[in-house]
Amino acid sequence: MLKEADLNELGLPYSLDSETIHISGGLESFDIHGREFSHAVILENIRVPSGADALTFRDCAFRDITLKKIGAKAVTFVNCTITGTLYTYMGSFERISFRDCNIGELTIECAREGLNASLTSTKVNDTLLIRASAVARLELGTNASYCARLVLDRGSTLEELKVQCHVSYAKLPTLPRIRISDFGAIARLSVKSVSEKELRSMERDICRESAHSMNGSLRHFLSLLLSMYEEFEANKMFAESDVCLYMIRRVNIRIKKTARDKNKLRRAFNIAYCSLVQLVIEHCFGWGIRVINNVVTMLCMISAFAVSYFISALKTASGISPFICFETAVNRFFLGCVYDDPYQFFLYFDSLESIIGVIMLTVFTGVLVRKIIR
Repeated sequence: MLKEADLNELGLPYSLDSETIHISGGLESFDIHGREFSHAVILENIRVPSGADALTFRDCAFRDITLKKIGAKAVTFVNCTITGTLYTYMGSFERISFRDCNIGELTIECAREGLNASLTSTKVNDTLLIRASAVARLELGTNASYCARLVLDRGSTLEELKVQCHVSYAKLPTLPRIRISDFGAIARLSVKSVSEKELRSMERDICRESAHSMNGSLRHFLSLLLSMYEEFEANKMFAESDVCLYMIRRVNIRIKKTARDKNKLRRAFNIAYCSLVQLVIEHCFGWGIRVINNVVTMLCMISAFAVSYFISALKTASGISPFICFETAVNRFFLGCVYDDPYQFFLYFDSLESIIGVIMLTVFTGVLVRKIIR
């Protein structure tokens, strides 16, 4: 239990009532340790000694603590327990970190632009809330770290989130760069919206890694996509869920392609197979999700056969019209046959184009029906 004599040792002005200890002014020491605060604590307009970069709380116990306008470059909590809420507001510090702490609820609001926040071997039992904050980088650390809920409101400008622990639920307004280590996981991830551009950017960042770590990072990225997909499906946000599903299939084949195998022949076959799948299933058919991929592929195939007909016709007939070649290609692609052909060379491609047309129309119909039903 903190006594008034203990407050006097801090060497700064304070006010004490039945509920709150209000501390302000200049600290004589920048390392406060072994204190147990039974009251709610408010530290405001705090100045640390010259030459001190950080204000450190070590082996302290708090009920609720509020930090306002702290003059240090960094605030550190080491082996501290906060049963209620830790709230930071308008801090001028650049870095806030927690090591071996146990926190009920943590709120960071209106922090200095570019603030870095990190939690190492720390448990947040309720909610980590970043509200209207310019936190640039948030690191949820290793070992026994745990976070029940991570929530960012609309005003947050988080650029990078590094997860090295278990997060039960995360709610983000937009998708920052998320890096998940081997020991990290986000069980449920809710994002207000997501774009393929953002997801592809994250994928490119992963693909810049070394070959040794790339496959593992892609697997963590896949688990993140699956979590987002399930959340979008549950909320009937089908446009966003389709984006996630497309990226899930894209990343899954990339994981198979980058899998390490000591057998060089088997690895070469695996790369060739995955490359073929990427070319045909992804680029041509859009993984059965995108209509535009199918439409573009059909137009390209029709144009290719039309050009082939025209080139062949130049060798066997004179005065052949490009329009007739294009019309023939369209008829064979969609109908599988043409009227009596005065040019026998058209018959050479009849079966091939008809087979390709049936396959592509079947896939296109399936994709279109799926879109209509959803």
